[in-house]
Amino acid sequence: MFCDFASPKAVTMTREELREYHLYHLQRLLERVYANSAFYRKLWANAGLHPEHIKTLDDFTRLVPMVTKQDFLADQNSSPPYGQRLAVSEEEICQVHLTSGTSGIGQEVYALTRDDISLEAQGWVIHLRSIGLKPGDVSIVTWPVATMAAALNVYEACREIGVNAFLVGIYDGETKIKLMQRFDMNHLVATPTYVSRLAVLCQEMGLNPSQAFGNLKAISVAAESYPANWLEEMEAVWGCPIHDVYGSTQNATALGMTCQTRRSAGEGGGTRRNMHLFEHLTFVEAIDYESGEPVSYGAEGELVLTPLFRQATPVIRFRTGDKVILYPGQTCSCGSQFDFLEAGTIARFDDMIKIKAANVWPQTVDDIIFSYKEVEEYNGVVSIDEKGRENVRVLLEFRDGVPEGTKASLMKQVGERIRQKTQVTMIVEEVPRGTLERTLFKSRRWVDRRQEGLRQVVRYLEK
Repeated sequence: MFCDFASPKAVTMTREELREYHLYHLQRLLERVYANSAFYRKLWANAGLHPEHIKTLDDFTRLVPMVTKQDFLADQNSSPPYGQRLAVSEEEICQVHLTSGTSGIGQEVYALTRDDISLEAQGWVIHLRSIGLKPGDVSIVTWPVATMAAALNVYEACREIGVNAFLVGIYDGETKIKLMQRFDMNHLVATPTYVSRLAVLCQEMGLNPSQAFGNLKAISVAAESYPANWLEEMEAVWGCPIHDVYGSTQNATALGMTCQTRRSAGEGGGTRRNMHLFEHLTFVEAIDYESGEPVSYGAEGELVLTPLFRQATPVIRFRTGDKVILYPGQTCSCGSQFDFLEAGTIARFDDMIKIKAANVWPQTVDDIIFSYKEVEEYNGVVSIDEKGRENVRVLLEFRDGVPEGTKASLMKQVGERIRQKTQVTMIVEEVPRGTLERTLFKSRRWVDRRQEGLRQVVRYLEK
């Protein structure tokens, strides 16, 4: 069933060959899922669809219904824990991934077979090899290792090609840096925010990253956007190239990676890399967020994905909510035929915020805060200080007449409940009444100032 992931042919197909390849594997996927997943069988029956109706790629994008997070959660709730999406027996499940954070309505559950675990490594295998890692090299992985897919994907990829992965997410920053020195790090995996934070910590420890880690081949970042000039400035600080990897739990493996090509970011200066999608692993579409119709190359759209080889929990035409601009692969000078996105600019159409590698929906915080009748309004501010520390402040306005002791107790409760629900620590503070802007739109309660903060970190390091 699997393509030969390592074969040069798999990543050098012409666009016409790729269309034929996609159609063949999509048809096989639909047949298998129709036979084994009650969720999709019912969904397609309601749409009057049978796999044999799909004769072309246009048929696939026109006739196969799209699915959303809400669809998957409803399926899980009605048939816990895996839902009727499950297309294998439970005896074949040997790993489970949950989407990071919570949306107030739950986390998606993704079961994996042995073949799925092999698949989850493949995107990262391509990336790690492309940046020059070889057996015995040391990769420091700073992401948390739990039921979230990201760190597990990297670990499996490192194991497959013989790279020595250090899973250091549980340690504080100083301990991480000491391990990076002790084992002569060749590769670092982190969010852009944490790359900046580690640079500041190095400086405070009297270390120059570009000298302290002389064998560092590359840094791989993911999960956040960043200012265009941040890339070049941080590459100078660390003395190595920084590459961006794009992925999602739904896709099972990395969805794409940056090549060497840089393009001008326009006003404000700086450059961005092209992020080529692994189209031999995933069928990717870009649609208009409102109409659901396909958008042209160069137009803003929502990414829709269909992993071609996922077994236990199939994902077919999943609306990611990610805001992207898709470009034709042939226009990149690196020679890849795979289409690409502009790295560092992927955003969300909904109001989800990625904080400390966790997905946080403002609605979750809304529900907690407004369960207290003493609170009149609140705002959330996500920022990065000049030393690279990521902070989240929740600013509360209380109604008149609330005793000071009650306020203090309530703020403590709010902070604890938010941390339990989102896995993110937030600082809860009171502000005077009338300080916060009133709005009818919940998404405007939150302000993300991290890109400004990343610029401050660079200025701090230059002092």
